[in-house]
Order: sequence, then structure tokens, then C-alpha cells
Amino acid sequence: MPAKTYPLRRAFNYKIMRNSKGQFLKGHKFSEETKKRIGDANRKDKIKFNCDFCKKDGERHPSEYNKRKKHFCSYSCRAKYIEKYHNPEDHPRFGKGLKPEELILRINCRFITNRAVRKGILKKENCDIFGKEKVEAHHFDYYKPLEIMWFCRKHHMIIHKLKIQTEEEAIRARDIIKELLEKL
Repeated sequence: MPAKTYPLRRAFNYKIMRNSKGQFLKGHKFSEETKKRIGDANRKDKIKFNCDFCKKDGERHPSEYNKRKKHFCSYSCRAKYIEKYHNPEDHPRFGKGLKPEELILRINCRFITNRAVRKGILKKENCDIFGKEKVEAHHFDYYKPLEIMWFCRKHHMIIHKLKIQTEEEAIRARDIIKELLEKL
């Protein structure tokens, strides 16, 4: 069967062997150069890493490793990491624990806060407890989106676990944590 010619980008033409149904012919032979490229890609050294959750050793092809910022040895480790560190409210299927009005209020409050930071109305400060520069905003009242305290991730999670509801309680907790850190 004669080769059909198909025009591709600009003036280039490729000759492709197809049968009467338009399918590629079986027994297509790869050139030696193509075989070499495929073999080199399959033999490429793997990158070794430590799992970001359990710290076990793992290895991945460079192309797979470079796709992600976090690296896990298994899907179960990734799931455990997400369960432990990700805020379930940010997940689109979240909503079992909060009423829709409360969820919308929280989302809008965070949106207003982020916009105020981008426009320069609010300025990120260092962590109120430890002084770290990488911080997150904590709202005590979602009806007041610009009244916030800044905490690093670690201390922000502590504030949530202690179920601190007011700014006065947060200030007392901050003082207690600072005293404990000074004793260490």
C-alpha cells in the first residue's frame, strides 16, 4: 500500500503508513536513534529522596520527581500527610461540620483579608509568639476580616487546637508560650 502524505505545521510533510481503515500498520519499525532514545529514558538514574511524611527512602524518575514539590513513598503516606496538615475547609467537598452560611462567611473573610494584603491595606507582621516571618492570618471574629493576629503555621495550629476564641485568650496563650520557651 502506498504511503499517505499528511500536511503538518507549515510546509513539513510526514509519510505515515496506514491500512484501509486508517489505522497504523502493525510491525512499525523504530529507527536505531529512536530505540536509543527510548532505552536511555528508561535507564535514566532515579532520584533518591526521603518521604516528606514518614521519612522512609524512596526513588522516582527525574521526570516524575520534578512534577511535585512534596515527595511521598506511597499514596497512603500522601493521604496521611494531607489529613494531618491540610485544612479540610479548603476542600471543595467540605461542609459536614459547618452551616453553609458560616462556610461562606469564612471564605469571604479570607478573601477580603488576602485582597487587603495584596493592596497594601494590611501588612503581614512577624509571628506574634516566635517572630517568624512566614505567617498566616488568624481571625477571631469572621465578621471583622481586618482584625487579625499573625501566627506561623505551628503556632496557628496550636491556637486552633486550644480552641482559643478571643484575642485576650490568644494574648494570654502567647505569654504562656513565650515563658515556656524562655525556660527551655
